[in-house]
Amino acid sequence: MTLSKADEGVEQIERRAILVSMFSALFFSLLGFIFSIWSSSQAVLLDGAFNLISGVTIGFGLKISKLLNAPVSFRRPAGYVALEPLYIIIKGFIVFGLTAFVVISNVILLLNGGNELKLGVIIIYILIALIGNILTYVYVKAKNKQIDSSLLQVEKDNWMINTVITASIALSFVIAFIFQDGFLSPYVKYVDQIIVIAVGILTITIPIRAMSTGTKELLLIGHDEASQNEIEGMIDEALQDEPLAKRKLYVLKTGRKRWLTLYVQPAKDVVPIDYSDRIKDKCETHLLKSISNVDVEVIISRRD
Repeated sequence: MTLSKADEGVEQIERRAILVSMFSALFFSLLGFIFSIWSSSQAVLLDGAFNLISGVTIGFGLKISKLLNAPVSFRRPAGYVALEPLYIIIKGFIVFGLTAFVVISNVILLLNGGNELKLGVIIIYILIALIGNILTYVYVKAKNKQIDSSLLQVEKDNWMINTVITASIALSFVIAFIFQDGFLSPYVKYVDQIIVIAVGILTITIPIRAMSTGTKELLLIGHDEASQNEIEGMIDEALQDEPLAKRKLYVLKTGRKRWLTLYVQPAKDVVPIDYSDRIKDKCETHLLKSISNVDVEVIISRRD
């Protein structure tokens, strides 16, 4: 089994987007570590650490992307589809752990008196990092919308978190800059920790959701209701010319692969020998207009 031209195009788009995400993450991690040392900002350190974790794990995602497009075989009839949700779970766990660690460490730092910031240094980092994060997020989001990739969905969510963190650093700078010479100046040293803690609490649900989604897919727990209803509607459109007494659809999703089992009960007592193939072709042709990487199994049931 070889990849079609369409599949090859999807693979190229995905790999290119992952490479852009990886090099952007590694660049901003280096930038973040340099400026965190220079400015003594925990928020900037969080940004750099998050980017480093993202850059390293994206490298594994690139390898997984290649395996996901490898042809199936007798020993691997489902290919490597399970690697995708497994990767999502592992990366979600790492991001969750990093976020929790940073929040706890900043609570401790806050209770110990905070730290002084070099505000002029932070603004330079903010301008570079915020623009870069937004551009990378927009790019990855556009590519994910184009090919509907679970790997790119994770990268999109991570860049959204990173953009929020960087924007929060900007907010901490503005607040600190406004009050650095006023009556609230003694409290400016706490701004950095407060912002990091707040952002960490607000964004920690994103890796939790990613781990939940990956676990459900790895355990073959069914589709969510909205997606199920959407696919049900597509099946009804595809089979609107077929006289059916009943039909029942079961949908599973593992990574980017959707497995559909369709039980049909024909309205007629006698059907052609290629009836199930015809139903399968109609369904897959219609579904592939909107959903990539779908496999439909048709089972003809007896009449009541």
